[in-house]
Amino acid sequence: MRRQFLVTALSLALYAAAAPASAQIPPRRTLAAKSTGAVRVLVADPALAGGGVVGAGAQVGTALRVAMARLGGKRLEVISWESVLALLERSGYPVDAPLTSTAAGAIAAQLQARVFVTGTLEPTETGRFKLTAHVGAAGRDPVEVSLAQEEGQDLAAFGAAAAAAIEGALP
Repeated sequence: MRRQFLVTALSLALYAAAAPASAQIPPRRTLAAKSTGAVRVLVADPALAGGGVVGAGAQVGTALRVAMARLGGKRLEVISWESVLALLERSGYPVDAPLTSTAAGAIAAQLQARVFVTGTLEPTETGRFKLTAHVGAAGRDPVEVSLAQEEGQDLAAFGAAAAAAIEGALP
């Protein structure tokens, strides 16, 4: 009985030694392994010129994220705003403060987004808004996209129109 045990143990040891070490170690599951090939994009709420993110900035930001996700299809993966807010809270960044391009770039890197969009919403003399968006990506100069709100256009439609303009500037 003991001899059979020793023969079995020796056989297993020889078999294990014959296999390359890489075959003996199970592969780690990483985010890259789960990747769908879509470009991850962080879209921040635009800041109101003069400071802060107010209702208009939040409405345009939400419309931008929804429209970019729809327009991008399987090519883009827009990071949920809830994920961004959770990371901001964990890092101590004020959740109601506008994201600068530098902060957005750092957060995008932590959320493994290749592209980030920030912007400024500026009221015009006519009571409508002008959006100046900045599209940033690692290793690339930012691209600026400007768009004016049309007469009678609500903020959701304005955000959707801005998404179409911004999508053309994505890498």
